[in-house]
Amino acid sequence: VGMHSVTGVLQHVQAFLIQYLDDEEKALQVKRGKDLEDKHKSTVKVDPTIRMGNSVTPELFMEWQKKHLAAKAIRKAAELKLSNKTNPNLGKLTGRQLWDRSLNEADWDLFAGQEEGDMDLDAAGFEFVLGSDDEDGDEEEYDFDENDDGEAASS
Repeated sequence: VGMHSVTGVLQHVQAFLIQYLDDEEKALQVKRGKDLEDKHKSTVKVDPTIRMGNSVTPELFMEWQKKHLAAKAIRKAAELKLSNKTNPNLGKLTGRQLWDRSLNEADWDLFAGQEEGDMDLDAAGFEFVLGSDDEDGDEEEYDFDENDDGEAASS
């Protein structure tokens, strides 16, 4: 018996043992799976509230859609009727109607302390500056109390 024959026999024995172990492992997994499935079936009870419905066909869908749209139209009409009773001006208002509504709904208490022409402005506190800002940030200031000659105006 030669070395090549011994090596060949060992390779075949090794392949057989690997295949045998794989088959044993698969059989064990199948058995575990069946045991778990049986255990699960025994613990799970059928819920009578869960129903499997009918398949949706175009005819069934069209029937449902007609019922749904009719119910939706009835709800919308009822809402519109209710909203017209509570607010007759619901809809697009003209500019005049919007203006009148805003005047009627204004909070006039905010303006209670002021009369027309009653302004608290102190003109002496304002500085009048003409001209645009230069790039340097310098501004030209004009004194309106001087004449064109640079002399002060006499009163």
